Amino acid sequence: MAFDSFVNLFIDLQTVLGYISYVAPFLLFFLLVVLVPGLWLAYIQAYYLKISTKFVLLELRPPREVVKTPRAMEQVFTSIHSLGSGPDLKFPTVLNEKWWNGEVVYPYSMEIASFGGEVHFFIWIPEKHRNIIEAAFYSNYPDMQVKEADNYLDRLPRTFGELKKRGYELFGTEFLLAHKKETKDKIKLNYDIYPIRTYFDFEAVAEEKELDPISGIMEVLAKIRPQDTIWLQMIIQPAVEGERGRIEKEGGLVLAEMKRMARSVKNLETGEIHMVMPSPGESETMRAIERKLSKPMFNAVVRTIYMGPKEGFSSNFGQRGIISAFNQYSSETYNRFRNNGKVWSRANMWYPPFIFPKRRLLGLKERIIANYRERRFYYETRLAWILQMHVSNFGVGGKIMTLNAEELATLFHLPTIMAPTGSIMVKEEAKKAGPPAGLPIYGEEGDELPGIK
Repeated sequence: MAFDSFVNLFIDLQTVLGYISYVAPFLLFFLLVVLVPGLWLAYIQAYYLKISTKFVLLELRPPREVVKTPRAMEQVFTSIHSLGSGPDLKFPTVLNEKWWNGEVVYPYSMEIASFGGEVHFFIWIPEKHRNIIEAAFYSNYPDMQVKEADNYLDRLPRTFGELKKRGYELFGTEFLLAHKKETKDKIKLNYDIYPIRTYFDFEAVAEEKELDPISGIMEVLAKIRPQDTIWLQMIIQPAVEGERGRIEKEGGLVLAEMKRMARSVKNLETGEIHMVMPSPGESETMRAIERKLSKPMFNAVVRTIYMGPKEGFSSNFGQRGIISAFNQYSSETYNRFRNNGKVWSRANMWYPPFIFPKRRLLGLKERIIANYRERRFYYETRLAWILQMHVSNFGVGGKIMTLNAEELATLFHLPTIMAPTGSIMVKEEAKKAGPPAGLPIYGEEGDELPGIK
C-alpha cells in the first residue's frame, strides 16, 4: 500500500515536472528578453540622470514690465530643443551609450510656484547647459535676471505621510490631451498632433481685448490662502531625429485621414460623386496641425500640486480652479487638456481595482509627491513602474504628451503687462539681493512650513 502511494506520488511529480519543462522555455525567454533588460534599462537611465548628471535650479526674475509676447519664450524653447541629443542608436555604439551608460535625452523642468500668492518662475536644467540657456533668456528678455536658487522642495517633508502628520492635505494631478479618435479603419493615430489654443490664437482676438494666455493661471495662483502653496511643473524632452520622424509620420496620417473624410456630393442625375472643399473649420484645423508640425517638437509631462493646512482645505479649489485654468487653452476644433484619472489624488470605490480606496488614495498621494519632487519623466521602458510603485498602487499611469515650442511658450512664459500680476510676481526691482527664491515664504533657514507644528 505504501509502495503504491509512493509510485503514485512519483507519477504526479513526473507530471508536474513535465508541465514545468513545457512552460520553462517561455518563462526563460520572458525573463531574459523582456524583464531583465527592461529593469536594467530603467535602472541605468535613472542612474544616469540622478548620479551622472548634475542639475541646477534657476529662478527667472522678470523686469517690472514685460513687453515681450510669448513669441520670445518660443525662441527660448527653440534654443533648448537644439540642445537635444540622445544616444547613438547605431550598433555597436548603442550597446555602450544606451544600454551601458543609460544615456537619454536630457529633460528640462519649467516650474511656477505660488507660496501664499507670491509667484516664482523656475527652470531646472543640466548644469552643463546653463550658459547656453541663460544666453537664450537674456537675448530674448534683456532686462530680466536669471539667478541660481535653492531647491524649494527641500523645505518640505519628503513623503505625504510626514506631511499629513503635520496637519497638511494635498490635491495633485497630471494632464493629458483629450482628443481621441479612430479612423474608419479602426486605426489609432496620435491625436496629440491636434494643437491646443496657443498665443497665436489669443493674439488673433487682441483687437477686441488685450489677452495674455497665462492670465488665467496667474489668477488662480494669486487666490490661495497665505499658508497654501500651488506648484505647476512642466517637464519637457526635445524630440530627437527618430522621434521627430515618427511624429511627422503620424501627423501626415492624421492630415490624410481628415482629407479622406472630406464631405462629398452626389450628382442625382449622373450618380457621380464630387469632392468638395473642406469647410472653413476643417481647413483651419488642418492649417493648425501643419503649423504644429512645422515647429520644434517636445515630449512633455505636465503636473500640479496644491497643498495647505487640512483645516479649511478644499480639494475642489485645486480640481476646479487649476484644471479650469487650463480650459482656456481648449478648442472644439483643436484639442484640450484633461486630468489623468490614473494619477490624480482620487481613489473611489468605482475606480479599478475597486478595493481598499483609502490605502490606494494614500499610495496615489505618495506617488504624486515623489513624481514632483524627483521631477520624474516617463522614459521608454514600461517596466520602470516596478521601481516607482507604492504598496497600494501597482503602476504609474503617467503618459507623455506631444507639444511643440509654440504650445510650451503659451503654457510657460513671463507674464506680460497684459496679465494681472500686480504685486504677486517677484520681480528684479523688488528684491536686488537676499536669500534665494522661495525662502521668504518659509522664513529663515531651518524654519518649518507655515502652519506646520
